Amino acid sequence: MTLPSTTAQQIGIYSAAGYLASFVFEISSGYFADRFGHKKTLVLAKLLMIFSTFLFVITDSLPFFVLGMVFLSTSFAFASGIGPAFMHDTLIQMKREKDFTRVMSKMGAYVSLISIFLIISLPFFTTIDIILPLKISLAFDVLGFFAVILLVSPKREGEVSKDSMIKTIKDSSNPRFYWVSLFMGLISRFVFATANYKEVYLQSLDYSVILVGFIMGLSRFAWFLIGNDARIIEKRISVKSLLRL
Repeated sequence: MTLPSTTAQQIGIYSAAGYLASFVFEISSGYFADRFGHKKTLVLAKLLMIFSTFLFVITDSLPFFVLGMVFLSTSFAFASGIGPAFMHDTLIQMKREKDFTRVMSKMGAYVSLISIFLIISLPFFTTIDIILPLKISLAFDVLGFFAVILLVSPKREGEVSKDSMIKTIKDSSNPRFYWVSLFMGLISRFVFATANYKEVYLQSLDYSVILVGFIMGLSRFAWFLIGNDARIIEKRISVKSLLRL
């Protein structure tokens, strides 16, 4: 909405740039974390998130949107695996490793619950200023950056690899694993890629921005219900069965 006369082709361009960046840096994020530490990697992820949101706030041109998506996807790539690893090492130091699934699922559930109110309320701010929701997001990103700065690194940060990134990739190669990963990656990427068009599609049906916010909020409520009971689901259904489902 902040990019004037946005077309499906433009959405495809900046989405593709973002996913390409995610592919490149998802591979190297673990290597970077092993070399420089989990906390520094999370700090970098937050800085990239701030730069991304800032670009979305100040620009209305496609090239800067592409750059913003690259920063955003790179931030997700660095945070997606390193965040859980940091929490896992923290719980190991606290001798609560068995609580990892419960803690992570509860965190995800409560984040989804809070995001429901934000997703529903932010569209109302567009009636004041179309950029205001992005400015609010930028404020939360800055708060998140300082929160990460205050994190205490656990003494144990897992087994730190001294091998090169290329050797690590070769050592982890497994034909069966690759095919499963490729299949899961294609399915998940298709879902995420098409998700970028959902707001545009709903608006093409003459849905208001506020109504779109309510619909997105309902999806987050489903996330909360599943995440809040993830521990129970894990006890009753194996991970392999969940992947099959």
